[in-house]
Amino acid sequence: MSRAHKVLRARQEQITLNQIAARGGRAYVEKRLWRQPNETDLSWNGDKSGVVGRVQRAVVVSDAGRVSNKITQYLFTSDADRTGINVEWAEDVTGKGDSINNFWMDVNERLTTSQWVWIQVDRKVAQQYDEQGNPRQMTEQEKTDMGDSVVWRVWDALSVPDWSFGEDGKLAWIIVESRVYINADPRAEASEITLRTLFERRADGIYVTERTEGAAQTHGLNTSHPLLKVGLRDQVKLLDYTEIPFVLVGKISADGWWFDDMEMIQAQCMNLDSLHNENLSKTVFPQLVVPASMVESLGEIIEIKGQTNGKPDYRAIRELIRGIEFPFVETGEDKGLCRYIMPNSDMSKIIPEELSRKRSILFEQAGLALFNRGESRQQQSAESKQFDHLDTESTLLNRALIMQEAEEKLIAFSVGFDPQFETYEPKWPQDFNIVDIEKFSQAVSVFANLPNLTPSMVKMVQLMAISVFGELCKYDEDLIEAAKDEVEQGADTGGNQNYPFGQ
Repeated sequence: MSRAHKVLRARQEQITLNQIAARGGRAYVEKRLWRQPNETDLSWNGDKSGVVGRVQRAVVVSDAGRVSNKITQYLFTSDADRTGINVEWAEDVTGKGDSINNFWMDVNERLTTSQWVWIQVDRKVAQQYDEQGNPRQMTEQEKTDMGDSVVWRVWDALSVPDWSFGEDGKLAWIIVESRVYINADPRAEASEITLRTLFERRADGIYVTERTEGAAQTHGLNTSHPLLKVGLRDQVKLLDYTEIPFVLVGKISADGWWFDDMEMIQAQCMNLDSLHNENLSKTVFPQLVVPASMVESLGEIIEIKGQTNGKPDYRAIRELIRGIEFPFVETGEDKGLCRYIMPNSDMSKIIPEELSRKRSILFEQAGLALFNRGESRQQQSAESKQFDHLDTESTLLNRALIMQEAEEKLIAFSVGFDPQFETYEPKWPQDFNIVDIEKFSQAVSVFANLPNLTPSMVKMVQLMAISVFGELCKYDEDLIEAAKDEVEQGADTGGNQNYPFGQ
């Protein structure tokens, strides 16, 4: 119940940070906001009188989450070709109402933050056994009556604490961990337990063993355990299957992952932003400076307010200076003038400028600089624009190939669980049509104003314009295709100088 693979131990803390960084919110603030060495408890935590501390006032702009969402957005702009797939099964591949597209979006987001993810092939209905206790296939009628089907389950990196590969490169065993929330009985207090399941490959098949909170139950016995009416499985054999039905997506490694950099830069940005807000709140009001000679002239007030250890209590004097809690007091060399001091306005720009620089680095590190709409395009050279575009395309293409390979393996496992499973050959998109809006818009404008446009040139301008509008406004795909068809059909009308886009 406590074992963990050495790679997971090395990566567990950073993977946890990566996952909450992508989600953002209060959990990330509480985990990654850094207290300054000289920061007071009042500034950091606030107090019971209503003063809200910095840790409660801080917010996070989840740029790391934006990077993850952009990868998903572009990767799933076009659906994968799954000709032959069972349409009804594709609407619920997890047994919990998740369509196949939503399933792979979940896999993709976990892969982005964690570097690797596991997918299990299972059945919606528990394994059936004959009178001798041997596992058996269900009949088609049984599957229909019981609502059984093959299901795919996602296990993120943190949910698989340990595993081992055999000499043949296939899983020898794997342990998965889940938190089971039990609240079926409205008359009993809800509870939550940690369940670990071991899948083990032996010479005669795959065996499953379950443990929870140190307790083991034998399958088939009635127990008082609230998790399963039949108790926990103990070395229960699955169907005569020769491989453990888990597919690894990504690469298991103790080395750093590129999303680690996204998370660390985001943490720096959040802390810079919080400190900037703190500086503004502390310096928005000027600080009063009081001459020492003025303090000395208030001896009568000192006598009224009393003394501390026989010495004047200067705090009493400060309390009389309305609107200021603790003014500075100058020495006898002062000029005898009360005045206000405050930071130079240029100083307040340092942190925002550094914050902008950090965010720019974040997107460059992600290889997704094209997604950073806030950066001026004039600041980028033509070479850097092209490099960013190619980097983004290669990132998405690599991810699509990884997903396609994983889906092919899942289909093969699914047939082993159910020989009637309707197979298909997935084809993930290879071209993601990442449109540089500014470049395309300029090209359309220049091209459309050329003299003596031919019919074919008019057609090219119109198709380029459709691409720009489709990317900018996210029109329905059918409407975009209809517009392209209209261009094809109307291209023979040609153009003229007064109306270059044809009649």
